[in-house]
Amino acid sequence: MSLENLTLEDNAASGVTVDLYSKPERKARKALEGLGLKKVPGIQRVTLRRPKGVLLVVAQPEVYKSPGSDCYIVFGEAQVEDPTSAAQISAQQQLAASTQAAQAAHASGGFKDGIPKSLEDLMGGDE
Repeated sequence: MSLENLTLEDNAASGVTVDLYSKPERKARKALEGLGLKKVPGIQRVTLRRPKGVLLVVAQPEVYKSPGSDCYIVFGEAQVEDPTSAAQISAQQQLAASTQAAQAAHASGGFKDGIPKSLEDLMGGDE
């Protein structure tokens, strides 16, 4: 199979990966090759802290390290992650869990003796 006749379906079936980069990214990668950067394997996620608590997250990045210094180059799509919204989501989940627990206790009759368990008991229990 030649590269000219390779399609995406053939690529998926054969297990070969073909990386497609834009022209500026290809030029940047070629310039970085000349610097002698070494690829760092095994990095799954890169997180960058910005002012005001904003996080930039790069999932599945390509990371290169300069051999002579502590300088890293990260390739990948950066997405903004707001930690306050994550805290709000977890608070909503905790509230939903406590509400479900209260409803389950109410359904199982988890009240003390002498306390009416329903509206009917409250309205007509003394008659």
